[in-house]
Amino acid sequence: MRLSRTGSIRALLSIVACMFLWTSCGESPTAPSDPGPIDPEAILREEMARGGLTTSWYRGCIWQNFRLHLPTYQGKSLQFILADIRAIIAGCLEEEPPAEGSLEATTSTSGDDLDPNGYTLSVDGGTAQAIGTNAVVTVPGLAPGDHDVLLSDVASNCSVAGDNPRTVAVAAGVTAETTFAITCAETEGALDVVTETSGQDLDPDGYTVSVGGGAATPTGITDTLTFADLTPGDHAVALADVAANCTVGGANPRTVAVTAGVTSETTFAVTCTAIVVPPDQIVFTRFTSGLWILDDDGSNATQLTTVGSDQNPDVSPDGSKIVFASFDGGSELDIFTTNIDGTNRTQLTDASVVGGQSFDPEFSPNGSQIVFHSTRPSDGAIQIWVMDADGSNPVQLTSTGSNGYASWSPDGNRIVFASNRDGNFEIYVMDSDGGNQARLTNAAGSDFDPAFSPDGMRIVHDTNRNGAYDIYVMDDDGANPVQLTTDSGDDFYPAWSPDGQFIAFSSNRDGSVTVWVMGADGSSQTDLSLVGPDFYATWVP
Repeated sequence: MRLSRTGSIRALLSIVACMFLWTSCGESPTAPSDPGPIDPEAILREEMARGGLTTSWYRGCIWQNFRLHLPTYQGKSLQFILADIRAIIAGCLEEEPPAEGSLEATTSTSGDDLDPNGYTLSVDGGTAQAIGTNAVVTVPGLAPGDHDVLLSDVASNCSVAGDNPRTVAVAAGVTAETTFAITCAETEGALDVVTETSGQDLDPDGYTVSVGGGAATPTGITDTLTFADLTPGDHAVALADVAANCTVGGANPRTVAVTAGVTSETTFAVTCTAIVVPPDQIVFTRFTSGLWILDDDGSNATQLTTVGSDQNPDVSPDGSKIVFASFDGGSELDIFTTNIDGTNRTQLTDASVVGGQSFDPEFSPNGSQIVFHSTRPSDGAIQIWVMDADGSNPVQLTSTGSNGYASWSPDGNRIVFASNRDGNFEIYVMDSDGGNQARLTNAAGSDFDPAFSPDGMRIVHDTNRNGAYDIYVMDDDGANPVQLTTDSGDDFYPAWSPDGQFIAFSSNRDGSVTVWVMGADGSSQTDLSLVGPDFYATWVP
């Protein structure tokens, strides 16, 4: 590098001295005291900034010569280094800049999860400028020669191929080109949750899966559910809403490691066993033999009581007790309770005290009261009464004609019953306190034994309006009567199953009176007890 040229060197050096050596400018040429560790590059940048050097060629000239001198600064004083740097600057300022060139920098980014903010590009340590992930930036006004080009602000999941920074040769009047190829890897992973279910009575509505305590997502019993955009690391995975008869193999919840850019997998193996549904049971009266119980398929008939006159059973809502009527060695019917297994027999009414018989009892839906009919006082008429479940606080509800065969609505607010107050026996309904008594049927013959369906929408009863007694069902207001049985025998004492899907009843169609079951629509009529004579069937809740 030439430090002088033809012309007035003294005048040029005077200008340089003023700019960089502070002589003739009223400033001391002495370097700052106690400067600490010497950083030649920092000194050069400060000197260039002080002089306002922005022309690319001058900056390139200065940096190029600085790098040549840099090895000689080892062990030298601050004054020496500062003087040499100022001399380099002065020498480059003396030179005539050649014609400039330019640089076209291209970024080409591929992969996943590309840097959302792009990058920055700087030349020869100059001001960085923004450049997109797939973009082109042109840097004009570069002096011919080698230039350092640096791509910065690259996301941690992205890598730049080749040198960075890199040296790019720029020629006068020519646009040099360089391309930075960047590859980005995924920053998130995914997880496949597989369900495999085997066995019997598989879960009908599938399961739910949650990851990391997040929202539960439905999945099938044999299915694959993918969770995307998961941060790398361990995640807790839980399978829920599994049917009671099904068991999940392995840990649940379990920890699954997720790796960026990879779809991990975990499998929940679920085994289901056959659901054993406890059979519904029916309690009934076997003539001269007492109370019995059997399964609703006719099996496991078991005697509960041994008093032959025990009749009209009803089971408490919790299934623990039976209320029934019995002569129990006397000449008049009274009401008793017993445990569901026939133990702990307790008398609730006493005909000799109240002056009349009591029979056909039924627990209220909440089990706190019993409705029954009674001949008290002894005037020959049968009336409907209610009392507490322990037999206390009896209250008469009806007083016109003979009334009986009472049954509660599911909500306990109404009682349906039979009455002959208008001539023949018809079905009536009233409030549970005896108010608002209203007639529901008006047909030839007699209607008895009404009972509300479990949903309270229908009433089943028996009637001989067509000759023999048959089972009918109607709406709870008496509308839309439908005949369910049509055989030549008598069918009577109907009782709804707890789910409303079946009706138990007694029938003598085959000679002896036995307990039968049919669908709520009259289908599949089946003889259960076979032996007989059997009456007053009622279901165990």
